[in-house]
Amino acid sequence: DADLEEFLAAIAVTRLVMGPRMRVQAPPNLVDLSETAALLAAGVDDWGGVSPLTPDHVNPERPWPDLDVLAKASADKGFVLTERLTAHPPYLGEPWLDPRVAPHVAALRDDRGLARDVRPQGIPWQEPDDALRSTGRTDLHATVDTTGRSSDRRTDFDDVYGDWDAVRASVPAPVQRLGSDVAGALRKAPGTYTESEALALLTAEGADLEAVCRLADDVRRDTVGDEVTFVVNRNINFTNVCYTGCRFCAFAQRRTDADAYSLSLEEVAERAAEAWAVGATEVCMQGGIDPQLPGTAYLDLARAVKQGAPELHLHAYSPMEVVNGAARMGVSIKEFLEAAREAGVDSLPGTAAEILDDEVRWVLTKGKLPTAQWLEVVTTAHSIGLPTTSTMMYGHVDAPHHWAAHLLLLRRTQLESGGFTEFVPLPFVHTNAPLYLAGVARPGPTLRDN
Repeated sequence: DADLEEFLAAIAVTRLVMGPRMRVQAPPNLVDLSETAALLAAGVDDWGGVSPLTPDHVNPERPWPDLDVLAKASADKGFVLTERLTAHPPYLGEPWLDPRVAPHVAALRDDRGLARDVRPQGIPWQEPDDALRSTGRTDLHATVDTTGRSSDRRTDFDDVYGDWDAVRASVPAPVQRLGSDVAGALRKAPGTYTESEALALLTAEGADLEAVCRLADDVRRDTVGDEVTFVVNRNINFTNVCYTGCRFCAFAQRRTDADAYSLSLEEVAERAAEAWAVGATEVCMQGGIDPQLPGTAYLDLARAVKQGAPELHLHAYSPMEVVNGAARMGVSIKEFLEAAREAGVDSLPGTAAEILDDEVRWVLTKGKLPTAQWLEVVTTAHSIGLPTTSTMMYGHVDAPHHWAAHLLLLRRTQLESGGFTEFVPLPFVHTNAPLYLAGVARPGPTLRDN
């Protein structure tokens, strides 16, 4: 390995030869923290891809420094640590950036071309045609970017996902930020907020947001103390063949697609046994909605898990799968859930909730499962002693007032049935999602939203 003196010499000579405009990067985890000052003095102006959340896979024995620690080390030498995008500011326009990507990048950058601290809700979408006209470029096709769903992988993109102009027209109009009476809301007891007060908390910024977070932390500490728990879990997605056509989904395949798969009952049992053998206590099992599965498929799959590992907790079947299973067996939702419990299901994931607002759901799923039916499934499960989780997927075509209404609906349901074991926030993953590729959705929530 190069010693520190050689390392600094290489950096300093690079800065002198390349000049002031070149970005010079050196990873801060390959030196001791006390030596980062020497890197800055030698001419480094970029720390690279610093990730306190993931290891340096090239040098796993050298963990990344904490961002707060790195910010202080930078400040000690007169620098402000600032997040940038994956391209530096001079390269965020043509000819470096395809104009079809420009509206998405604009949602992420600030006026300096660095990463925006808080992306506002509902950044207006610029139609690709307009983006191209504004650049004078006519040699590019302003069409839906289907790279994520190329025809050799997914054969029915256009047929399944329909008329995008109509979808865009049906996206709920963004809601203007209300005057946020955060101080008034914070004086109320947690669990008693009205929708307007919840919205005030959800739209808090700056010091108000810090106050909301402090109160939430206090409520958490008062309720459960300072222990954070976890469960050793394995996911079993028994098939990715699905014909529902959710516009936010990059998981589903058609049976003839190259990436399609379906696990046999034997494979499901083997995976459950493998999970138990390495210490898992729970398996979460969900899959696509495949009309060619036998009517009893969900019950058969549950029995297979219990055959492979009788003691595993089986967390299985979203409300959408429950409705599908009940319809295909010709029984009521309650009868299906009782049969599923008998087959080995111990609890239900409260997924397929997305946003519990039918206007938003129509854009996301074309009316796959209305709010009332989602609630019917989870409350019926609670009534027969099957607990469920609850979820909310956010950061797509939604706005804070949808989040407030969704959370209050879950609160009311919990007060009535008491069957929710937990709330799981699900940030929208935009990569390859048709709704995003067509320019309808945001690129997921912001750090502030989370």
